[in-house]
Amino acid sequence: MLLYTFAWKKARTQSLNFVTRVARLTAIQEALKRQLERLKLENPERRVILIQFGTEVTIIGDGSQEPFQVDKDIRHSFDNLISSGQQYAQDMDIRTLGESYNVITEKINNMRPKDRTALGPALATALGMITGCQGSEVILCTDGAPNSGVGKMNSPDSSCKDYYTMVGNYAKQNGIVVSILAVDGEPVGLENVSPCANISGGNVDVLDPLEIMRQLRLISQNFIVATSVCMEFHLHPEIEVDDDDFPKGSSRIVKEVGNATRDTDVTFFFRRKNTDKDLQVDCLPFQVRVNFTMKDGRKMLRVISKSMNVTKDRAKMEEEMNVDVVGLATAQKTADLASKGKVAQARDRLTSVNRMLNKACNSDEQKEARYNFRTECAELHQDLNDRLSGSYKKTRKRSDMSSRMYSHMMQQSQSRYAGASSSQKQDIASKRRTTDENVRQQYYEYHS
Repeated sequence: MLLYTFAWKKARTQSLNFVTRVARLTAIQEALKRQLERLKLENPERRVILIQFGTEVTIIGDGSQEPFQVDKDIRHSFDNLISSGQQYAQDMDIRTLGESYNVITEKINNMRPKDRTALGPALATALGMITGCQGSEVILCTDGAPNSGVGKMNSPDSSCKDYYTMVGNYAKQNGIVVSILAVDGEPVGLENVSPCANISGGNVDVLDPLEIMRQLRLISQNFIVATSVCMEFHLHPEIEVDDDDFPKGSSRIVKEVGNATRDTDVTFFFRRKNTDKDLQVDCLPFQVRVNFTMKDGRKMLRVISKSMNVTKDRAKMEEEMNVDVVGLATAQKTADLASKGKVAQARDRLTSVNRMLNKACNSDEQKEARYNFRTECAELHQDLNDRLSGSYKKTRKRSDMSSRMYSHMMQQSQSRYAGASSSQKQDIASKRRTTDENVRQQYYEYHS
């Protein structure tokens, strides 16, 4: 099930005139309609629910029933909103997109600007409506920061960021992915709101209205393949996981991934426990046990085992190094550290890996992967330097862009770091290329 929550509020500044507001709203409406058209062609059996939120939270559903508003008295309680959403879902008969497409499109055309942004209540209601439907998605489109109801910024009774962290954990536990698409313009407060997407495995983006159409398409292509994903790592007793989120000296860890999409890649760092003595082994064993639930409810276990040869020859190590994986792991970890405020530690890690790759990359494939790594991390590196040099001016809009960047880096896959000749990159490109002639025609014959 796919659920769109949509907010559009009136601008508070005089500089944004009426024509500009209408143009931005029209662009977002067009993006939503185009996305529904594509879904109807590719998966007409899918069910879509539409929710609009401003001062009030209005459930439009599939358009077959009269829209109704969430009770004002429960807008400050997450638990009550979840329960209310579950009750709404029981009372609604949601048709397939093939049946409801025309009505939902008409409802989108009739949307009008609202004056506030009850983002927190709308998100909780949406999650309640699809609780129990593992593999469902919530795509949240907003042009402003949450300022009404539970989860509003500058709330005196609770932390805004803690609320959206809790929401992310709830979504992760229930096999739901939350993505946030913010319209470029006014600040959205992504530093506080983005944890719900990062934890659940969704995307965070700040886009020009005309870019939202493309991003909605990319989200639909990167669909959920498994939920309740749990990874158990087993290392040699002389090796420990290099991660502050786990106890020092751990040779066995359990990592709760939650939801996995087709692009999900998980990395981890490890190191020797005792560097004062040589390892008395020729190879090191590694094992990962992956527990996950398929979209049809089947519970699966996959065990991956591998042994890696030990060498003291640096030249041989460099020759065999997989720069794609090193680059991806560094980008993910650096962004994670930066998002937690550990800016100096993040920059030190990024700088040290850069230096290592300058010396270690010799083959053409390694050099190409190194170039991709530098390109992907250039903006992140500059952000960290600005923060540490004192030249970082923390405005709400700048904070939004930094949060967006950190989220993107933490969700990246190995394909972004692999060279053009990499078989993995070619496989991914082939899978993403649509073979449905109706979808191709819809794309190429579109006129704005």
